[in-house]
Amino acid sequence: MRVLQDWKKLQTNSLSFRIYILMLGGYAVWHLLLAIIFMIPACHAFSQMSDQAFFQFFKWFYQERYYVGRGLFEKPLDYARYALFWLVIFAYKFTFAYYFQISPLVKPTQIIVGISDIRYSWHDFVSKRNYNALTIASLWAPVVAIYLMDIHIWYTLISALIGGVMGARSKLGEIRSIKMVHERFESFPKAFVKNMSSPRMKRK
Repeated sequence: MRVLQDWKKLQTNSLSFRIYILMLGGYAVWHLLLAIIFMIPACHAFSQMSDQAFFQFFKWFYQERYYVGRGLFEKPLDYARYALFWLVIFAYKFTFAYYFQISPLVKPTQIIVGISDIRYSWHDFVSKRNYNALTIASLWAPVVAIYLMDIHIWYTLISALIGGVMGARSKLGEIRSIKMVHERFESFPKAFVKNMSSPRMKRK
């Protein structure tokens, strides 16, 4: 109550208000530190598997928001590979956008901004004495739209490329000889009847 009264009176230099801010800051820093530590997969897994009182105290003090699946974790190597995958996607995206979308429009934009006596065929109340803002917006609008949407294209291309390389290394669906092709054609009808036919057809 004393803190609220000091807050209403704008007495931020009082002792009670300073103690309150100090305790609040320590609580926030402590929670932030534990959140950063438990974001590391190895630390999170070790804390889940350990039954020592030291780790149980920290788990009680910092309770996770989710109960279902909170014991699941990724290996550090898998986490690093996933992060590297997205870093590669963003690197390709930003490089392509800079050299092929943004850089070619810099000089035309500067030229349009420097022109002051443009006569439009329509009534333009925005661009007059405003560095031709509407013209520049119409020039950059498609580029901005593509810049916001091409992340899906880069994700599809790179994921297909990496998936193809991983499948080739694992030799998925590899057929090494003509004999294997004949064997696959002979076993295909049996597999189709076994997996794709309905129960009524099997009874008959």
